Amino acid sequence: MTRASRGEPLRFLTEEVLSHTGDECLEWPYARTADGYGQIVRGGVRVYVHRIVCEAVHGAPPTPKHETAHSCGNRPCCSPQHVSWKTCKENNADKIAHGTYRLGEHTSNAKLTEQDVLHIRALKGMRHREIAARFGITRESAGRIIRGGSWGWLQS
Repeated sequence: MTRASRGEPLRFLTEEVLSHTGDECLEWPYARTADGYGQIVRGGVRVYVHRIVCEAVHGAPPTPKHETAHSCGNRPCCSPQHVSWKTCKENNADKIAHGTYRLGEHTSNAKLTEQDVLHIRALKGMRHREIAARFGITRESAGRIIRGGSWGWLQS
């Protein structure tokens, strides 16, 4: 990689991204994390592009609990109009609203499918220990599913 090409992401950030005024998403065309977020090396440290943009547009986060949120739900997007500071709870609510929050069987550690959960709920009245053995989960997990504490968003 030539010295000029290593500077291209920084040039794109300062000249293209920070001056972007359109309503459409502006996707980061350079290095991205495995999850799809744009990243750049600044001061020898890899940082998220959307966080740099949010700081440039809105200043420092209001509290240490605030994180950069995308109103569009598009992880590679670095449009200044699409990023803002939100708490984790607010950011997760946005993710649910635009369909990018990973729930249930779409999480990396899911043991059950939605069909399994509906089946478990239909077994209400059976001993939780027996349900747990049948589905390879803990007795406590079976109880939480039946009570709606786990997978509560899934309607029976």
